[in-house]
Amino acid sequence: MEKLNCYNKMKDKRGIKEISLRVLNSKPFYAFMIFLILGISMVIAGDVIFQQGNFNIDTNVLFVNSTSHGVGIGTSNPDTLLSIQSPSGASGIKNLSSIKNAVGNTRFFFQYDIDNVRWLITNRNETVILSIHEPSGGRVGIGTSSPTVGRLQVNQVSDTNTGGLAIVSSDTLYNLRLYHDGTRAIINSQSTGTGSLVLNEGGGNVGVGTASPTSTLTVIGNFSASGNSSLSNILFTNGSSVSIGTSNSNFTFEVFLPTNTATDSVYFTDDYGANIILNRRNRPTTGGQRLGYIEAQASNGVVSSIEGARIEFLTGDAWTSTSNPAYIDLRTTSNGSTSDTSRLLISPEGNITMDVTTFVLDAQNNRIGIGTKTPKQPLHVSGDANVTGTIYYGALVANSPHMFGADEQGYTRICVYDKLGFWNMVYWEDGIQKVDKNNKECKDKETRLEQVKIARENCETQNKVFNENDQSCSQKVTE
Repeated sequence: MEKLNCYNKMKDKRGIKEISLRVLNSKPFYAFMIFLILGISMVIAGDVIFQQGNFNIDTNVLFVNSTSHGVGIGTSNPDTLLSIQSPSGASGIKNLSSIKNAVGNTRFFFQYDIDNVRWLITNRNETVILSIHEPSGGRVGIGTSSPTVGRLQVNQVSDTNTGGLAIVSSDTLYNLRLYHDGTRAIINSQSTGTGSLVLNEGGGNVGVGTASPTSTLTVIGNFSASGNSSLSNILFTNGSSVSIGTSNSNFTFEVFLPTNTATDSVYFTDDYGANIILNRRNRPTTGGQRLGYIEAQASNGVVSSIEGARIEFLTGDAWTSTSNPAYIDLRTTSNGSTSDTSRLLISPEGNITMDVTTFVLDAQNNRIGIGTKTPKQPLHVSGDANVTGTIYYGALVANSPHMFGADEQGYTRICVYDKLGFWNMVYWEDGIQKVDKNNKECKDKETRLEQVKIARENCETQNKVFNENDQSCSQKVTE
């Protein structure tokens, strides 16, 4: 026989009737009868209290543990305040509870997936709103039942410019959207009012392609911009290549004009005159080292270019804190050739040499050489000279032209070296040509010229500077 112990008791002033029920080894029929009686008692008394024992309906349908205060649905061993367990052999997605409207239509389901161990919230069309996936490391998914990336994965409705993640202000004037358009991920800032997108407003750095930005904006990788851009200062470091108008640059800096126009490729302007500076980062240690060059060339869409003309800036010697000699080499490419050749040299001293020895202007000694790079006289011609006019030297007397050098009386004198090895002086006196053979003045002059030549060559051999005034050699300035 089953033991049933019931008692009624009026409790204080609340008028609550307390019912104590203890059932051991209940049968379904007896349980029905007990609850029928209890139902009548509850209606009469108002409150019902069960004490001194567990409460169990049909074994594992509903179980209340009086000791741990745990409630079990589908289990008689709840290990938490509320434990829900699927029956043996169950699989798939099970509904835990649902939310319905006033007419009974289900709007949302609270579900769990037995097989994949995840908790889901779905709408009535079974579209996943929120999921928590245990096997993936505790990931949370919005719009997906299987989050696989990061701790939070948000899937938009479709592969269009909708969905994703949006941050919107209370007045909906500003918002930030993160979404996918089917081919790429997009971070988009939109505004229906006025304002701007601020990243890291506290003054920190922003990095693209790097987790360790070193400036306000650090971009590692290719950077492309279209339209008009306004920048105050630009600094490129670490050997980066800069391309304007092209993404396939083969040079450190390249400006590419996509259309065939005759407009200026690069234009510099400044209130006080624009500057172009070619800078060598280390101090030159010898002569002939390049400081920079400007070259005009052509290419047929390949990396290797065809030389045309260029201006090179080179060192004349090692640079020191007190001496920075440099010279300019202008080079062109002749017809039938693909390599440029030096055409005009301007030395550190200002000397000008054309085609190596064709023409030399010795600015240091005020000499011009034609056919020689070492002129010995103010005008030194090595080779034949064809003069179709009159060459005037010295003063004019009685409006009569005098050729070559004239003496103090206005008479012209010429030193001529004949085939026999004699220096002869040819001069005109009263319109009559006269010759003074083996002239001492001419011989002395030639001797002096030869001495100067020997002294100059001796200085050059010792890598020293030749002094024209006293024909001495002086040491070059070195560091």
